[in-house]
Amino acid sequence: MVRAGIFRNAFNVHVDYDDPTSYRMDGPNTLTRATCHRCRTHLGWEYVYVPVRSILIQPGRFLLKLNKLLVWDGSQILYALTREPIEDGSD
Repeated sequence: MVRAGIFRNAFNVHVDYDDPTSYRMDGPNTLTRATCHRCRTHLGWEYVYVPVRSILIQPGRFLLKLNKLLVWDGSQILYALTREPIEDGSD
C-alpha cells in the first residue's frame, strides 16, 4: 500500500526554513520538515534542494504521509490513505 505521496501544493502546512534542525538529507536531496499549520503535527517533508530533478522530485514539492492528510474530491472530504469519507457526526 502506498503510504506517502508527492504533491505540488499543500495547504495549511507550515515549513520553518530558519530552523536548522528541521532539515535532513535523502540521498543528494535536501528536505525540510512540513507540519500542520495549526497543531504542528509532522505531516512529511518539502524538497528544498534537488540537484538532479525528475518529473516528480523537484524543489518546492511536498512528500507527505497520506495517513495524516485529508483531501477534497470535489464533493466531500476524504481520508487520503483510505479514500473513506469523513463522518461529520451530525446524525
